[in-house]
Amino acid sequence: MVLKQGEKAADWTVAGARSWAFPDATVNEAEYRGANEAMRLAEAHGIRELIICGDSRSVIQQLKGEIVCRTVGLQVLHAEASTYLLKSVTEIAFNGT
Repeated sequence: MVLKQGEKAADWTVAGARSWAFPDATVNEAEYRGANEAMRLAEAHGIRELIICGDSRSVIQQLKGEIVCRTVGLQVLHAEASTYLLKSVTEIAFNGT
């Protein structure tokens, strides 16, 4: 879900939502795919301020640049997320474990 920030959380407006299943995906792969889809939706709606929430501490830390993504299968997804962060986002906050 992509939210447009109002004055407080209760005032946020849903700008778009997606749902899908990846039965063979790892938790981290699903987290990256969700973050990337959220950033695609945000870009499509002209939203440049994001709060990304997730369960995976390692994915959140990788997106924040605190640790390196070393898993070959996730590096493409990490690169995609990094590209969105650099070109489309002016302010970002992460809320995760």
